Amino acid sequence: MNRIAIASLPFVFGLMAFTGPFPPPIAPANDGKLLCMGPDTAQKICNALTRFARADDGVVWSHTFGLVEEDLHVTVRGSSPVEIKNGWVCDRVRPEHVHSFEFAIAPDAVGQAFDVTLYRNFTIAVARAMMHHDLCTVFVPGNTDITVKYMIDGEQSRLPDERAIWVSPEDGYRVAL
Repeated sequence: MNRIAIASLPFVFGLMAFTGPFPPPIAPANDGKLLCMGPDTAQKICNALTRFARADDGVVWSHTFGLVEEDLHVTVRGSSPVEIKNGWVCDRVRPEHVHSFEFAIAPDAVGQAFDVTLYRNFTIAVARAMMHHDLCTVFVPGNTDITVKYMIDGEQSRLPDERAIWVSPEDGYRVAL
């Protein structure tokens, strides 16, 4: 049974214990800001929104809600612990986090013939290929935005660079559904 994605983001905006300031490059999260990947500032939409939070044990978690497939409106939400290493935000891909990803479809895509399981299986297959590797993001500040570059095990990835901005929940940004 496919679940329906709801445009509100309680998952992203939920509260967790906070036990100290976030270091650069995620310092804007200290002010409650969210990282908006692939922003369209005119429409206030993002390809993904990420909230960084610190758990009771001090571990920093990345909670992301994002668009996997634009035409069919397939979304994913997931969480994983991250570390800041040399100014990079790094995540060692772990099976328990990959298997906890939640996939859903937007209400207007319900009538379309496809299986959301296909996207879940594809994403899990890609994640398995990266299992136990360090996936790091490097934030390169620009005038009004950030260029996000990806590194795998300290080497530049073939993944394309992405544009990102920090936004406040009050700014009204949402994931493009």
